[in-house]
Amino acid sequence: MSMSISPFGPAADRARNEESRAVVGRLLEEAVEVGEKAADAAKKLVELHKKEADKYKRLAEAERGRRREVEARLRTCSKLLGEGPNLEAKLNSMIPDLVQATAGLPPPPEVSEILARLEATEKDRDAFAELLESATKERDAALRARDAAIARLQPRRREDEQSPWDAEALKARLHAPTLRGVLEQAQRHCSSLVITADMDETKNLEHHQKAPHWRDRLAATLATMQVYAETKDLAQARGGRAGPELANLKAYCTSQSFPLLAEDKVILSEAFSS
Repeated sequence: MSMSISPFGPAADRARNEESRAVVGRLLEEAVEVGEKAADAAKKLVELHKKEADKYKRLAEAERGRRREVEARLRTCSKLLGEGPNLEAKLNSMIPDLVQATAGLPPPPEVSEILARLEATEKDRDAFAELLESATKERDAALRARDAAIARLQPRRREDEQSPWDAEALKARLHAPTLRGVLEQAQRHCSSLVITADMDETKNLEHHQKAPHWRDRLAATLATMQVYAETKDLAQARGGRAGPELANLKAYCTSQSFPLLAEDKVILSEAFSS
């Protein structure tokens, strides 16, 4: 009697999860590779134009040096004009050297042309420096997305078999009996956030009757911010621009069908009165 594997159930779910993780991993690795190649190419172009600019500066300085040398020799000849009856013989002995030195001089270049070429080269260098900065930012976004995905796909996350982008599941992992505990869990699970709150200040709020509500609201807010940051980093890492639904946290909450954080609770700027 033969047995077939059902397309449903835990085994099938695990297989699909493994396939999804593999696809996400490949996409992120490809995005990082593209960003690094673009950054390396931009660096090489910047160095090339820098070398060109240095070459033109050296040429201009060499030309000035040769001119100064010839002018010094001409001054010496002028001085000899007043040195007495042997001047003609001295000049005749110097003429061959002067003729040879003059013949070796190239036609005087236009200084304005050299300066224009130098300015164009410096502009190209600045343009490629901007490209390098842009490529570096895209690479850093890809690295952040990759690190966040790896952190969210650790074995401890597989136990609940939740989607790595599920804010509700992340909120559950942030649950703690104290406000300090919620913040400590966020430091562990929310890799895209930097927690700067003073942990000791939370003690003053723990005995308030609304403390359970505040802990729940804090976990929901931190989970929403983390998932928003991961989603935006991933969109940028794939080589595209984040859509209007990722313009800011408020737009992201508005785009969700059942957001943990209501859009009217998000304030993008805060005014201070004196």
